[in-house]
Amino acid sequence: MVAVAFPWSLFKEERDGKLFAYRVGSLARALAVYRVEEVLLFGDGVGSRRDAERLRILLEYQECPQYLRKLVFGRCRDLRFAGVMPPLRTPHHPKHPPREGEVREGFVLRRVRGGVLVEIGGEEPAFCPEDLPRGERVTVRVVSVDPLEVVPAEPEGYWGYTVDVVDGLEDVISRFGNDIVFTSRYGEDVREVKDWPDVECVVFGSSAVGLLDLEPDLKENFLVVNFVPDQGVEVVRTEEAVHATLAVLNYLGLI
Repeated sequence: MVAVAFPWSLFKEERDGKLFAYRVGSLARALAVYRVEEVLLFGDGVGSRRDAERLRILLEYQECPQYLRKLVFGRCRDLRFAGVMPPLRTPHHPKHPPREGEVREGFVLRRVRGGVLVEIGGEEPAFCPEDLPRGERVTVRVVSVDPLEVVPAEPEGYWGYTVDVVDGLEDVISRFGNDIVFTSRYGEDVREVKDWPDVECVVFGSSAVGLLDLEPDLKENFLVVNFVPDQGVEVVRTEEAVHATLAVLNYLGLI
């Protein structure tokens, strides 16, 4: 499992709101396919924090189970085209009613005598005998379906990703140190890389700004890799680069 980082200017060139949402949704699918657990959006001097927040909201919306989305996000202008985003179908996005013993995501609705009520996608809220914070998303295990009752639990297997907005690339580097792989068409051919670090984070650029434009000395201090050598198109889109990059790292057993 791995983290990925993108600049704030990601998809900034996309003027059509519906296509923007679809591309973000396609990116979210790629992240889920390869079990990405953390997404960092870093300032790049081209995109704005508003651009980053728009990305964050769409990515978080896509990661959230469908039955919780109205409760978590309410009405939000940035989500008006979210319907075009493809479903993730990850383990924490069940389409069936609650089953005894399974772990699900929930949303704490309100306190009641002896505990709280939690929305978990059933016909009615579940009772939880714990004093959980109201208005919070929680992970729970179903201990009874009649009556519907849950208790706090830990996720099992891959359980989606979190999204964090940071000021710049230096924040990503400070968090992961040397356990980072940077991607660039001007990097080392992936077929010739001999020494891989412990890959904890993979950093991508955008069509607006490349990573070597941000940090010209990047190659001197970190591993910069071209994961699509001999590309047959002028520009490899970020969502395409994510699939190509993470597929190779997954094949190599590095993530």
